[in-house]
Amino acid sequence: MGYSPALGVMTAVFEIAGAFWIIMRQRSHGQRSILLPIVISLFLLAGYQIIEVGLCWKSDGSNLFLARLGFLDITWLPPVSLLLISRLVTPRSRPLILYARFSLFIGALLSLWIIMDYRFVTGTICEFMYARYSNVQPWFNFYGAFYEITQMSMIFVPAYLLSRIGDAKRRKDLSDLLIGSLLFIIPSLYVASVWPSIFENGLPSLMCHFAIFYAVFLLRIAHREMT
Repeated sequence: MGYSPALGVMTAVFEIAGAFWIIMRQRSHGQRSILLPIVISLFLLAGYQIIEVGLCWKSDGSNLFLARLGFLDITWLPPVSLLLISRLVTPRSRPLILYARFSLFIGALLSLWIIMDYRFVTGTICEFMYARYSNVQPWFNFYGAFYEITQMSMIFVPAYLLSRIGDAKRRKDLSDLLIGSLLFIIPSLYVASVWPSIFENGLPSLMCHFAIFYAVFLLRIAHREMT
């Protein structure tokens, strides 16, 4: 079956609309330090969808520059999410702040690698509503390790903090972030492991499609912050 842009376009429209809704309201409501990482995350999620549509729709997926741009985009999602977590914790946790900043630093180094190394993605196959990528091994394993560690941190760090935060509002925020993370990470890993022949090397695309649930819970946090 040929590639269909429907899911990617609808997801991107939802995420961009959510980001602009926050931008329009945050001028007079909520803490900018909390809302800014949420807006950035929504634009990152929408950006990947737009890039994938550009890569695959009415194309054979051979534009490896767009493929690298997609990886460049999603590299920043876990570090920005960790930055958001560090800002939700009251009182501020210095180790958590340092961890978030370190993840941003590593993300910047990996972004530089993606930009400079044209071999970062060596091929793309566009399926029905997702894309599969081939990468240079074993070097890509460093990127994969960074991504998996920071993604798992999006689950385990909020789970650890929930019972240790006294502020009821922030507990709700961390709960939403935890649930949103679980709803896009776990189903993606499950689908990729159950049908490896179909979704081999398609995990980045799968995760970004499932991440619409993450976007929903980010908007819940933003709504609570602005009201």
